[in-house]
Amino acid sequence: MREFIPVPSEIQRLVLARDGGFRLERAPRPLLEPGDLLFQLRAAGITHEDTSAGIYGDRTPPGIPVGELAAVGDAVTGWQPLDRALILRPPIHPNLPPLLGLSSFVLLPEALVRRGVAVRLPGEIPAEDATLVPAAAAAARILREARVPPGGRLLVIGLGLVGQILVLMARHRRVDKILAADTSATLRRKAEWNGAMTSVVLPEEMVSDVIAYELGVGGVHAAVVLTPDVSLVHQALGSLTARGTLILGTPFPSGVLMGIPAGRVQGKEFRIQGVTRFEEEDVADALAAIRQGIVNGETLISRRAAWTEAPGLELGPDYWEHGTHLVIQGPD
Repeated sequence: MREFIPVPSEIQRLVLARDGGFRLERAPRPLLEPGDLLFQLRAAGITHEDTSAGIYGDRTPPGIPVGELAAVGDAVTGWQPLDRALILRPPIHPNLPPLLGLSSFVLLPEALVRRGVAVRLPGEIPAEDATLVPAAAAAARILREARVPPGGRLLVIGLGLVGQILVLMARHRRVDKILAADTSATLRRKAEWNGAMTSVVLPEEMVSDVIAYELGVGGVHAAVVLTPDVSLVHQALGSLTARGTLILGTPFPSGVLMGIPAGRVQGKEFRIQGVTRFEEEDVADALAAIRQGIVNGETLISRRAAWTEAPGLELGPDYWEHGTHLVIQGPD
């Protein structure tokens, strides 16, 4: 093993509990095999989806860690001391303990890195901004699939982190009119600040009624649904132009489109596209948006917390009613 900084024999990890809080644990440092890389955590971004207890419980690590290369195995090539990387999803590795959490040191086999588990980061992108890359890549993919023409109209339902970035990127790609819908007054105001022309108060207002009032006859060229509410899918369909595009940006139960009233679709030739992942070109678009300042932590990070503050954080529904993105700084 080659160490680039002093590496302790013990690691710290934050584990998400079912009540939405964290607990701090300690564990032996994982042993490096010849083809492994060890990253020291610099920052980790957490969204509402990362804290879903039904998915993660108290076992799976939440968040998107950004790390700095601390040590490598003797067979590793192509990485230099203090290289930086964004880890896109938690890998499975026999040297890691079953409860990893957000760890002060993250081990990755170089083979997994080559398969896209991690993205090498340019030096000019701060660690906090880098935690926004996955959400920005998802927004870039959605915008590409939406095919909104220049000067077109876009509806975004669900104003979490991806929704907010989607509004920002659409505005900078000269989408003429952007409408945003959510149950949270705070998130609706954020979307308007980020470039939405108006917002829809859910569930009190009908999406189609607001669009008809704001835009008149015609509807929107694309509607993006980022919340798993079947009734909102039906409303989005009714808001499309005759040849509009419906983007489902979150998993839905099978058969969600069945039972749509005929009046919603009669005389239309819309297309439906599911978008729940992103590709390399989308990551490149996300990095470009961060370099250009379109996507940045100053406007999108709701809260910053030191590592030692994390065990006292409560990330239940009340927090996500107002917040889009939490960044936990790595331990000193």
